[in-house]
Amino acid sequence: MQKTLLGIYVVLDITCHSYPEPVKAIEITERLGMQGRYLEQIFQQLVTANIINSIRGPKGGYVLYRERRNITIADIVRAMQEKNTGIGFGDEYHDIIMPIWRKSEEQFLDVCEKTTLDELLQQWKRKKSTPLTSGKKFKDDDSFFSI
Repeated sequence: MQKTLLGIYVVLDITCHSYPEPVKAIEITERLGMQGRYLEQIFQQLVTANIINSIRGPKGGYVLYRERRNITIADIVRAMQEKNTGIGFGDEYHDIIMPIWRKSEEQFLDVCEKTTLDELLQQWKRKKSTPLTSGKKFKDDDSFFSI
């Protein structure tokens, strides 16, 4: 789940900061306070899923692959999640736990399907313009690492 949430943070960061220039990986790592090597895996998954595009060269970086109104949070979640077939032990409980797990995933994706990057960008702009939050860095939420 943490990897999925980090993928959402990365894409939102690109959404918020990629105009007019692509966002460099170093800028994202600094804003999120993360190691570049770990984020490289995230970038690669998002590029492979056609969520973001990597632009090479001195003015390169990352941009959204599609228009932000056409990318939902569910798209990002699907790109980041691995197929959950169980954990490899405790098969005695697999048939009990997995249906509940799948149902919760479906409900979570239903909510995420209704939220686009454009909506999150508008929320970010509103939050950024309020006196209580202006000037704060992107990663202020301690819950980021608690999931």
